[in-house]
Amino acid sequence: MEKHELKPCPFCGSEAVLDDTIDCFGQVNITGHYVECTKCMASSQVFHEYGRTKEYCINRAVEFWNRRVEVE
Repeated sequence: MEKHELKPCPFCGSEAVLDDTIDCFGQVNITGHYVECTKCMASSQVFHEYGRTKEYCINRAVEFWNRRVEVE
């Protein structure tokens, strides 16, 4: 997978990695993509490629992981 800029884990501050998984939906195996903390294992939502491109799913997983609430 290409390199994406990932923010540290919002819970423990550790490094995060982009990963993929294969889920079985009935008789069909569908690849999904998500971001996960290397220490506490917190993760983003899994975005499956069913009807979407791989790039779209990876970008959505990274976007969800990097989203933070602005503190005033």
